[in-house]
Amino acid sequence: MEQNLVKKFILAQENHKKNNLELAKKLYKEILKVDPKNFQTNFMMGSLAAQTNDFKSAKNYLKKAVKIQPENQFAYNNLGNVFKELKDIKKSKICYEKTIKINPLNVNANYNLGLIAQEEKDYNEAIVLYEKVIQINSDHANTYHNLGLIFKEIDEFEKAEICFKKLLRINPNSFAALNNLGLTLEEQGKIEDAIIYYKKIIETNPKYSKAYLNYANICKELGKIDEAKELYQKAYNNDPGNMISLYYLTEFEKDILNASLNKKITKIINNKKETKKNIAYGNFIIAKYEQNNKNFKKELQFLIDGHKYFFQSEINRFKNETFFWLKKLPKVKNLYGVENSNKDLTDNLGIKPIFIVGVPRCGSTLIEKIIISGKKNIPAGEETGVLSDVINRKINHEKSIKFDLNKINQELVKKYKKKGLINETNKIFTDKSLENFFYISLIKNIFPHAKIINCKRNPIFSIVSILKNNLTKVSWAHDLNHILEYFNNYFKVIENFKKLYPNFIYELQFENFIKNPENESQRLFEFCNIPWSLKCLEYYKRKDLISKTASNLQIRQPIQKDKLNENEDYKKFFKKYIDKYSWLSEL
Repeated sequence: MEQNLVKKFILAQENHKKNNLELAKKLYKEILKVDPKNFQTNFMMGSLAAQTNDFKSAKNYLKKAVKIQPENQFAYNNLGNVFKELKDIKKSKICYEKTIKINPLNVNANYNLGLIAQEEKDYNEAIVLYEKVIQINSDHANTYHNLGLIFKEIDEFEKAEICFKKLLRINPNSFAALNNLGLTLEEQGKIEDAIIYYKKIIETNPKYSKAYLNYANICKELGKIDEAKELYQKAYNNDPGNMISLYYLTEFEKDILNASLNKKITKIINNKKETKKNIAYGNFIIAKYEQNNKNFKKELQFLIDGHKYFFQSEINRFKNETFFWLKKLPKVKNLYGVENSNKDLTDNLGIKPIFIVGVPRCGSTLIEKIIISGKKNIPAGEETGVLSDVINRKINHEKSIKFDLNKINQELVKKYKKKGLINETNKIFTDKSLENFFYISLIKNIFPHAKIINCKRNPIFSIVSILKNNLTKVSWAHDLNHILEYFNNYFKVIENFKKLYPNFIYELQFENFIKNPENESQRLFEFCNIPWSLKCLEYYKRKDLISKTASNLQIRQPIQKDKLNENEDYKKFFKKYIDKYSWLSEL
């Protein structure tokens, strides 16, 4: 570069650093007029263009730069960043891979590839790349954060905990890490430890609404209603535009659902700049308002709109999961007639789990709390997800799969022990992961002493209740057609198993149970081979009652017979589906 061009380049860089971007741009362009193949100037112009969100220009300058110096790792990495901004992920990956080929120890390229893999839900690849980043730079904070999120997503909570704690050693004041660590500890049942971290956030940063919200959720699960209400209120006060905290607050403060609030929320949900999740919860709140005013048609429409936005807010996670539950899993033939080659598979273990299956909002939480509140001390597994976790990972693209029952048995027992449900003295526990109806054949062969309770409820009640209660972790529960399809699969599968194993499945009609709880609970306990006492119907008096389900408020009250007909007003809206779904014919 000529001496006068060198001086001009130095001046351009100085202005670039001082954020005098227009002058810097002018000087860079003057250099390129004289020397269009100057690598440094093309590189810096690409950086400047990207800085001002002019990604098309940035692409052109950086493409020139890599053409001039094809072995320059930094130019390829920056070009990869630009392609990513332009949503051309394929070319972005190519650039990052070329960067790594030039320099395998390039932290940014490995990290950026990890980000893409994470966004594409290719978690195994993301973990490999992130672990490589840590090998190169053991203090790379963002990598620990992302790894923690991945491990949390795939239910590897102990590993997630380690990642968030390592991040906190690097940055002790990372509120995101403290909050995620709290959530991770919750998932492991370390409730008191989780509370410590939420309190730490609140003490350090009283405006951090997420900590109040998560702490409030724990209090709600523990039945500490006054404390939960206060925390939801603080979360909302700190962030009045956050519809999530307001949504939960309305569960306790129904008086705030008025026309004035309705008007305020309507502005929020009509604001295109709002996040989809905030719009979703805004719709859910207005639905409550319409319900209070008995405008059931409007209520349903706001619920449906809310779920549409919620699904969109989780589209990357929900899209594939919905396909799996509605299309893929029901077609795995070997799930519905597994033959056990080893008759003594678990007889020696004496494990006698009680599985409660059905569809969400079928009354399963109440039934579980009644079972565990009898004479015998039975651990409540709640929604363990153990079978789904073990079996679904084994299901690939084939429609028929050969299951190694001995291996599955070992994995299941290990996971149940880890959750504290099985030990040397205790072999009976409950698992109310409702989706376990898909695995009844496997259960029968792996746990021959198990008990299956099929909890049935008027499907209209369950469907409407699913819409009213935002089941955040259930992918198919955010679209009425998806809900109907899932229910249809359930009825088909459960009827098949009832024919195959007529004495293995106990049919519990929830409405009948509520009408005559004493007699029905005695019959239930007899089927489960556990001693009955009237104490089981006093479940709501237990101080140690914990529930993470949408029923955590209802189970703290005695059985309420007057709630049986509360969804009668919605029946007329489902008549159009009767021809397609015969199980709705009771309408």
